[in-house]
Amino acid sequence: MQSKLHRNIVHAYTTVPMYCNRLDGAVSDFTDITWEDFKRLPVMRKEDFRKDVSRCISSNYIIDYMSGRLGKMSTSGTSGVVMDIYKTHDDYRKSMAELWLRRSRYYGIKTEDRMCYFYTAAPGVDSEHRGVRYVEIKNMLGFSKRNINEESMEVIYEMMNDFQPVWMTIQPGMMVLLLDYIKKNHNEVIKSLKYIEFTGEMVTRALKEEVKNLLGCCVADQYGCHEMNSIAYECPQGNMHVMESNVHVEILENDCIVEDGKEGEICVTSLNNDVMPFVRYMIGDRGYISNDLHCKCGNKSPVLKITEGRSNTMIKREDGTWINKYVLYEPIEIMNDMVNLIVQFQITQKDYNYFEIQMVLDDEVMEDAYLTQEDVVNKYMELMKENGLRDCEFEFRFVDFIMSGENNKVEWFVGME
Repeated sequence: MQSKLHRNIVHAYTTVPMYCNRLDGAVSDFTDITWEDFKRLPVMRKEDFRKDVSRCISSNYIIDYMSGRLGKMSTSGTSGVVMDIYKTHDDYRKSMAELWLRRSRYYGIKTEDRMCYFYTAAPGVDSEHRGVRYVEIKNMLGFSKRNINEESMEVIYEMMNDFQPVWMTIQPGMMVLLLDYIKKNHNEVIKSLKYIEFTGEMVTRALKEEVKNLLGCCVADQYGCHEMNSIAYECPQGNMHVMESNVHVEILENDCIVEDGKEGEICVTSLNNDVMPFVRYMIGDRGYISNDLHCKCGNKSPVLKITEGRSNTMIKREDGTWINKYVLYEPIEIMNDMVNLIVQFQITQKDYNYFEIQMVLDDEVMEDAYLTQEDVVNKYMELMKENGLRDCEFEFRFVDFIMSGENNKVEWFVGME
């Protein structure tokens, strides 16, 4: 077993209360843990971490956690299960190191290059220009996903053109909207742009080819999650190589490892988070691994193929226009930044002007904050009032648990068929 993986397993199972309580005699001696020992370790899921975050923090960092000195980010992904993730800034840099190395080697992208991106909620205070919310920090220009329409896309594209980015990281669904605007308005492409990195959702080969042809850019897919950061990255040969310096990836079915090349659930162990280690963590997607593929790019790391991942569904309107689904997610994120009370959620578009929102609330947080379900509804609608859905009907249902789908994950947004 590689030394870094061994070290992280020992660290997790000797300093993190949640892991110590789940061991149940699976491994008795960590001094010389074998691959067979590793396979007997319990599989973890997001719900295990969400129950009590403090028990997921290493005892080496509990004082830093209690005093607020750790880096923090929140995730829901497509699962609709909200969770806070803690790590040191040094571990964050380590988790991103190989991705930056690959960006540079494959596509010539450097850390100092100007880049654009889209965000759900601003990491600080954002600004506004002609109705578009944005953040500009050093060589990065980010745009809010909120209120994306043809008018706001025109402003965004003008700002991008003025900024002259070298590269962009973007969700496929957002790229569809951007390409649609460019084609409809016959805009000239941004001449400085030479690389597009897709993230957050599954991307089709057709969309990649359209970006290459229309924008004249190199494109690559980057697969990851907030818990781990980068998991796999696409080389110029079109293969998604596992970031072996950052994660160890397994493919499981019914919590057992499947043969090389067979499809199953993607299970990941982090190698760069001492604060909140993730060991044999199911991230909710499916795929398969090829360990013996000799890629022409020279990267010998296993190749990961995603077969079921994040959806890029849009909100459909009766007049044929679209609205980005993230306008529905943003109020959830903002509310949990205020008080972390929404444990799980799912939003379903039942009709053009009718949405059902299911929520699982943390009863203890609700009681401590003196909040009612009506308060939650009113706050959500208050945060929704500025976008194009404010005239729609929203039905809120508060439940104890939202059942998983066929692939063992709950999609946070279910669009119209």
